[in-house]
Amino acid sequence: MLTDTDLDEIEARADKATKGPWEQSVGVYYDPDGDDDCWFGRGPTIIPMSRAEADADASFIAASRTDVPALAKEVRRLRRVEAAARTLCDSMAEFPDDHAVWGEAFDGLWNALAESERSGEK
Repeated sequence: MLTDTDLDEIEARADKATKGPWEQSVGVYYDPDGDDDCWFGRGPTIIPMSRAEADADASFIAASRTDVPALAKEVRRLRRVEAAARTLCDSMAEFPDDHAVWGEAFDGLWNALAESERSGEK
């Protein structure tokens, strides 16, 4: 489960990384003047980047291996709960006086939320 703290940390890493779009580039880069700057491809050109920027990007890239699957899992969970909530709302709109239909739809939402909790998601 992603907590608010987890999401804050993911957003902070993304905010500290250099702005995109990023492109994959293969090559050997060197520091021609020896001032310990990094050179990376970004956009159509190769641009200089400070060591701090490179470190922030490296942290973002390294964390993305666990951040991306966690975010995907969270999106899938929220979609299941949203689908169940929409079913409940649609049932209430379509059958405004049929509380039995509402009950079935409410049970679906309740079960989706309960499944999230059983699997350690919230």
